[in-house]
Amino acid sequence: MRIKDVGTQVRMNLGRVIRRVRIEKGISQEELSREVGITRTFLSLIENGERFPSYNTFSNIVHCLGKDPSSLIVEAELDSYDEDFKLVSFLTKLIESKDAEKLKKIVDFAKSLDQS
Repeated sequence: MRIKDVGTQVRMNLGRVIRRVRIEKGISQEELSREVGITRTFLSLIENGERFPSYNTFSNIVHCLGKDPSSLIVEAELDSYDEDFKLVSFLTKLIESKDAEKLKKIVDFAKSLDQS
């Protein structure tokens, strides 16, 4: 499928990320839609990139998924078939783990890149 505009790409990426996180957390569409206060059909449209959630709906989805809104948006800005997406997704998971040792290694590595 050919993407005609950036808005369509953003909707598709955001939907794909929401679906991936929901599945990773073992939450069904029915459960998430009930928690968010929308229909399962509307959640499906969001996940398929056919509809864009309002700010309140997005906030409720993010809250129910236990994610940080900014990390979800960053992931949605990158194409899932792109290597950068995989790297950002991996780093996001490491950061969200709040493992002090891993976080220190990430910071040390980032600082070493800056000194090059």
